[in-house]
Amino acid sequence: MPPMRPSLVPGGGGGPASTVIYSVDFANESNHDFKTTATRTIGGVTWTALNDHKATYFSIDAGLLKIQPQSSTAWVTNAWSAPLIQAPWSALMAGAKTGAYDPAKAYTWRAILSTGASPADGGLLVGMRTGTTAKRDITIEASGTSWRVNRGAVSYMDLARSSTGVTGPMRTLAVVYAQGSFRTLSSTSATHEGEAFGGVPILSGYGNVANNGYGMNYLQSGVFPLDLSSASALGYVGAWWYSGGTGPATVLISRLELHEVG
Repeated sequence: MPPMRPSLVPGGGGGPASTVIYSVDFANESNHDFKTTATRTIGGVTWTALNDHKATYFSIDAGLLKIQPQSSTAWVTNAWSAPLIQAPWSALMAGAKTGAYDPAKAYTWRAILSTGASPADGGLLVGMRTGTTAKRDITIEASGTSWRVNRGAVSYMDLARSSTGVTGPMRTLAVVYAQGSFRTLSSTSATHEGEAFGGVPILSGYGNVANNGYGMNYLQSGVFPLDLSSASALGYVGAWWYSGGTGPATVLISRLELHEVG
């Protein structure tokens, strides 16, 4: 297992501390081209590239994970074409207190960029899902002047960055999941000092079957949890760029972290 990083207190003052149960600093990884070889063991976990043919560049290079998506790539509303790396959630849980996913705990899955970024029409995406099951994934994406939160195969919501607590160049994106509810986070800081769960909340809600963006905000009939105990559950990070702007830009990821809270 990689060495544990310092604990992070999710709630100001009295909340339960979190423990980093999986982390990767790409500065410690040798170069690797995912377009040539789709799998790579990173931090003791096997990662597999998906949609590598949709990336112009897709490598660990000079201490960073670098992904340059092609135009017309996306990870939303059944357009699952964005290049990304994914790993079994069960493997990421090896460093957990019980060695496995605990539905009574919260998990924060985070990617940290090497420098602040303000992508125009695409960029970093971070998420978790239960295999390819429709509607059972949560993703936060950079989307130009908006944050995009994707809840499954049919539902997403765009929030103007100007209306959230992170309006400047972002350094991190993260998804927090616990007991059927989720929180998406961003930060202009790579250290998250003083930020609950290590980021500024962008959108919180429940996973449900409502076929509209507001379905992510309200507890309605048909609520279901992500089944992160499933053998098909995955954590992933990637990049997308649909059209417009000056892109596609190369996303430069320096670290990945998974926290167990509680």
